[in-house]
Amino acid sequence: MAKPAKQRKRPPRKGEGRPPYKPTDKDRTEILAMAGYGMPQEEIALVKGMAKNTLRKYYRDVLTTGSLVATAKVTESLYNNAVKNGNVTAQIFWLKNRAPDRWQDRVEQTVTGKVEHEHTHTARDELSSRILRIAERAAEGEGTEAPDGGTVH
Repeated sequence: MAKPAKQRKRPPRKGEGRPPYKPTDKDRTEILAMAGYGMPQEEIALVKGMAKNTLRKYYRDVLTTGSLVATAKVTESLYNNAVKNGNVTAQIFWLKNRAPDRWQDRVEQTVTGKVEHEHTHTARDELSSRILRIAERAAEGEGTEAPDGGTVH
């Protein structure tokens, strides 16, 4: 049995098809919130049931300012936690980001001059060496090294 031929849709005539979009205050508020939460424009358009071009055409300003408004609110909250509530973590975070030249975890030092021998020795290297010596002595039937450097039999 042969399938019936598909009929092509004709382009809509003037007055037919989807009516033009009319922006609303409700949509504006919802789009501002979604943009502030960091939702991509494609997802916002999908949620609102409109094309991305329509979203950008009517709500470009909201899309631009949405994330700025949200960032300002979080900044205010962080500041209040640091200053009014005495939250030490918030204080440290604020200072590390707002005054990094004076508040940082690491101190960088520059050493000048000629380097004759370069070696980095860490506690992990020392521990690995001690474990290797203990294993070798144990394999040879000798005593093992005590924490104070002596020998335990």
